[in-house]
Amino acid sequence: MNNNVVEYSVDNKNSWMPESMDELITKALETVECKPIIKYGTGENQEYDNKVVYLDDNGETLTGYLAYQDVIFHERGVDGNIEVYKDIFITSEGEHKVFYTTIERTYDSYSKTNRSRINRIFPAFQTLSLNETEELIWDLSLK
Repeated sequence: MNNNVVEYSVDNKNSWMPESMDELITKALETVECKPIIKYGTGENQEYDNKVVYLDDNGETLTGYLAYQDVIFHERGVDGNIEVYKDIFITSEGEHKVFYTTIERTYDSYSKTNRSRINRIFPAFQTLSLNETEELIWDLSLK
């Protein structure tokens, strides 16, 4: 009977395992770019030149890294598409923030560009599911 077993040697000196989620987030934030989190805006090709951003408790621009995005709703229409996402950002302070984002896209045949409108809401319910937590850990561990 042949089991076809393959052995791999593991060099513990070169592998890194975080002690906690905080350590993982801190290490990941060193390698990613945190951008302002848009509250609502309009623009072309999902570049929002006319926008309003979220502010933190100190009145400063809230910045974060989009670590997880799940499509909740997608509808194709005659004039364009409507998509709703559940977005999870890791802020530059290392906290997670859950948002629900609606993006409307329409094609402007006159200027031959895609017009976009974004509206992102911040719900009171900020709990993550087990699957979302695992996806966050996976995404951050790859950074």
